[in-house]
Amino acid sequence: MARPRSTTVCATGCSRGSVIGARRSRSSTATSAGWCGPDDQLPVELPEIEDYAPHGQSPLAAATDWVQTECPKCGGAARRETDTMDTFVDSSWYYIRYLDPPQRGSRLGRAAAAHWLPVDQYIGGVEHAILHLMYARFVTKALADLGHLEVQEPFANLFAQGMITRDGAKMSKSRGNTVSPADYVERYGADTSRTYVCFMGPPERGGDWTDEGVEGVNRSSRDCGGSATRSGSGPRRAATRRAPRVMRGGSSPRRTGRSTRRPRTSSGGSSSTP
Repeated sequence: MARPRSTTVCATGCSRGSVIGARRSRSSTATSAGWCGPDDQLPVELPEIEDYAPHGQSPLAAATDWVQTECPKCGGAARRETDTMDTFVDSSWYYIRYLDPPQRGSRLGRAAAAHWLPVDQYIGGVEHAILHLMYARFVTKALADLGHLEVQEPFANLFAQGMITRDGAKMSKSRGNTVSPADYVERYGADTSRTYVCFMGPPERGGDWTDEGVEGVNRSSRDCGGSATRSGSGPRRAATRRAPRVMRGGSSPRRTGRSTRRPRTSSGGSSSTP
């Protein structure tokens, strides 16, 4: 039966490439890419890491003494795989930990978790449904079985949102078709960018991003703003608003900007009008 193993990549080429969680059979040490460590060398102990700040690679990759090893097949120079866990696994329990940030004595705030969980609404795309949800449910059920949680399901309801594509393809840095919101906010403003996303289509279906669509929303926003100004609404109307009509004595109504409230005398009566 195939089992996941960490991989070692030989520098001499006797095993090329590497995979995360490579699989092998009990009868062979070969993997689809790279080599798994022998059973007598398992488990592989991880080194102590002091700096977890992002540097464009896994923090584990900075432990060069641990990364550099020898090939279990030929004994030549090799390196250990450092990208050993999917990023969705790393975030598979944040919704529990965020409930009680000041908690210091335990990893989980059990009282807060009992009050707030399960999460009422989960919103995510297709990738979340097949990756993050799977990991999050596993972690929740494991913690519940260990007695740390009182729920078996982390989320009460799921809304699967559509994906925003460009030129009919999924946005990817490798394809060079990503969209930077900052560029459009600087050019058109935040309101135009948000309005365009909201009107691309039903949220469960998503849509294809086009610059022409953003420009169209921006023109409509300018037209609406110009119409509002010409009709006298907004700040322009407020600046020309007339003073309220007041009655003074028995005279006919007239407009004034002065206050008509009379000061009271010390005896409680009204003072005379000069």
